[in-house]
Amino acid sequence: MKYYNLQYYVDKLKNGEKFSLARYGDGEMLCMWGKKGGNSNGCRYSPELREALLDSMKYKDDSSFIYGMQRVLPRDRERFENEYPDIEFYDTEIFSEAVANGELYPLIEQLKKMDVVVISNIEAIQGFVNATSDKLRFKYIVTPKSNTFDMQEELVKVINGLNDKPRIYLFSIGMAANAIIGELHG
Repeated sequence: MKYYNLQYYVDKLKNGEKFSLARYGDGEMLCMWGKKGGNSNGCRYSPELREALLDSMKYKDDSSFIYGMQRVLPRDRERFENEYPDIEFYDTEIFSEAVANGELYPLIEQLKKMDVVVISNIEAIQGFVNATSDKLRFKYIVTPKSNTFDMQEELVKVINGLNDKPRIYLFSIGMAANAIIGELHG
């Protein structure tokens, strides 16, 4: 697994580079492997979500699609990397580490200068607003707390309707994020 530091992403935003970042963790992996049930956030694994997640793996030759991986059990990481040997995965725990270490400021400062749409549930949006003092020009799309994939078509229509100018889309919607990011990237 490779590593980009936080400044790498800040610079991409600063330079106006178009890119997508999808973060794969154990929930996405288990769903892609056909496990029944759901993840710890209450998102159910469904055949449709599985297909959409599998479809999101099609950008291996597109350098503007960054495949991030959360830190998972070593055996899961090894299996996932073996299943997708042509994809370079990047450690995305840098974001949570930056939050824990109080080092997220450069990213927040850059985002303040941009048109940003946050897609998440109301509790997460309220936490985000409180953490950033909401001196931001962000727009918000409120989603259910779990199983956001159930509204994928509607969400993609809303997002596509906002594409009148370049925007940054920040997703905090669980496994549905990668499926939707994959669809929007194409």
